[in-house]
Amino acid sequence: MRRTRSRKLAFRIGFRHNNIQAQGATRIGNLLGAMTLVRHPVLRAVIVFTVLMALFYGIVHAPDNKVLAFESHLRLLASWTGSVLVLCGHDATVNGRFVGSSEFSFEVVRGCDAIEPTAVFVSAVLASPASLGPKVLGILVGALSLFLLNFVRIIGLFFVGLHFRNAFEFVHEDICQTAFLLLAVMGWTVWGLWARRSTPRLRHARG
Repeated sequence: MRRTRSRKLAFRIGFRHNNIQAQGATRIGNLLGAMTLVRHPVLRAVIVFTVLMALFYGIVHAPDNKVLAFESHLRLLASWTGSVLVLCGHDATVNGRFVGSSEFSFEVVRGCDAIEPTAVFVSAVLASPASLGPKVLGILVGALSLFLLNFVRIIGLFFVGLHFRNAFEFVHEDICQTAFLLLAVMGWTVWGLWARRSTPRLRHARG
């Protein structure tokens, strides 16, 4: 009887041991499968883009989100806008983020800075499978282009408010912000096509 019980006990222990090994092998296999999926360029790009945008929104929507760089950016846009309007013959004055004249006044606030479309563009470029050189050049050219286009947009919004005041909010919030997000996506697409063509040339030159 004792030998039979000892054999049953040994069988149970051996069965549990084999079951634990099988579960461990299954978990390792699942982990390796997940790592293989992350190595896929498209999935990896999506993950990197999501993480970068989450970091961006975490900074922007922090409890104390009056970041000095953002405030300086808004004041710079207001100052440049006022200077251009003076050159255009308007009696514009600038006080911080406020641009005013006897005809129309407005404030350059968050959302007028094109920071979000720029963040979308930069995050998409960084997440894309390309070498460092095209990424750096693309970020510099793309961010500068969005900045200048946004500057033109702010000046244009002044004239919209001056001549079509009732349509100012609609043009500002609905048309311009959507258009800039589309510009960011289009800019990333154009950059991607260029980077894809230039990468083989760079490799050939290095070889």
